[in-house]
Amino acid sequence: MTVGLLFPGAMGAELGAAARADVLWASEGRSEATARRAARAGLEDVGTIAALAEGSEIVLSVCPPAIAEVVAAQVSALGFGGLYVDANAVAPARMGRIEETLSGAGARVVDGAVLGSKGLHLYLAGDASDVAQVARLFAETRVDAIALPGGIGAASALKMAFGGWNKIGIALAAQAHAIARAYGVEEALAAEGVDAERLVRAAARAWRWGPEMDEVADSCAELGLPDGIARGAADLYRRWERHRDDEVELARLLADLSDIGETVGLDVVATATAALADEHRRRIAAVLPEASLFVSGSASVNGLPANDLDLVALVADVSDAAARLRAVYPPHHEDEWRIDWAAFRDPGPPQVDVVVTQPGTRGDAHHRRAWELLAKDPELIAQYRALKAIPGHYEQRKAAFFERVVGLLEDQS
Repeated sequence: MTVGLLFPGAMGAELGAAARADVLWASEGRSEATARRAARAGLEDVGTIAALAEGSEIVLSVCPPAIAEVVAAQVSALGFGGLYVDANAVAPARMGRIEETLSGAGARVVDGAVLGSKGLHLYLAGDASDVAQVARLFAETRVDAIALPGGIGAASALKMAFGGWNKIGIALAAQAHAIARAYGVEEALAAEGVDAERLVRAAARAWRWGPEMDEVADSCAELGLPDGIARGAADLYRRWERHRDDEVELARLLADLSDIGETVGLDVVATATAALADEHRRRIAAVLPEASLFVSGSASVNGLPANDLDLVALVADVSDAAARLRAVYPPHHEDEWRIDWAAFRDPGPPQVDVVVTQPGTRGDAHHRRAWELLAKDPELIAQYRALKAIPGHYEQRKAAFFERVVGLLEDQS
């Protein structure tokens, strides 16, 4: 049995190492840290997702929820006809769309959820024979594969229920400590059992947890349940996204949560509120439900002034997505559009730019990943501030600067 793993993150690598099969992974566009995890897990690198799909009987998707649907569409477009296990933190409705995409191309689908609070549990839902086939991969291993009733969507619902309970609880603890710190009563709060240690651990994973809380909120809305708590947790975690895989002092994390003083958060822009970013996310999602959406540009970097809003939509088919999005936003630089890149602009005010591109492309690197790297690097932020302060020829200097940042991304791959 050959299994293709997308991707060997911390949890994915554990599943890959445990599987009783030959496990493949695709290194193209992945980081050195991912390569090291894959090597420790004993996975075989086949280079590209295309090679992985061609050589695998089962594809196991364990990726950030924000790109789960795009990854599924990529695999489907490659003609994969085996068994696809989506073990991502996505809402049942999104899981249904993933199943529809893949089954329409001839693949079979199992809905999965990975929970690690009491051992490593892989919950599975779908056709009984397919569920049994996946469960056999982990027989007599440290992964406990557990079948759920209810069909596609059941495992995702469990993940939403547990993830909401767990991660919203951590967000509430962060809020509690921010209030206590403002009034100098942190020690008294800790004495009452409100632990702050897990906040530091959570910050390094906030880049994944924000999108997961969006999925929880969407699940609530679909059921007619209040979704505000989950959306608030998503906003809180977005304020920590730039601390990806970093260890940050608690005082800095709590300061990040306040809008007083330093501008913080990926959704904060100088002339538009977080509500504006959410409004445009909803507008885009209404016509591109499969897209993974990200705030980019200066609004995504703590402390940088931003007078407009930049959004990036990652999709599998840019041409199709652009054809639908032009009903909502005016095309921008249409003569420069490519098969993997299109741009739109709402002149505002405030101005809102939307880029549609494919994950892993140069467009993705320029418009999303370069800004993510910039947000984490104080030296790059200082250089960008200096660049903006020099009068004249700003756009040319900015283009050269981001070419260099994209080069740094390539050096890390």
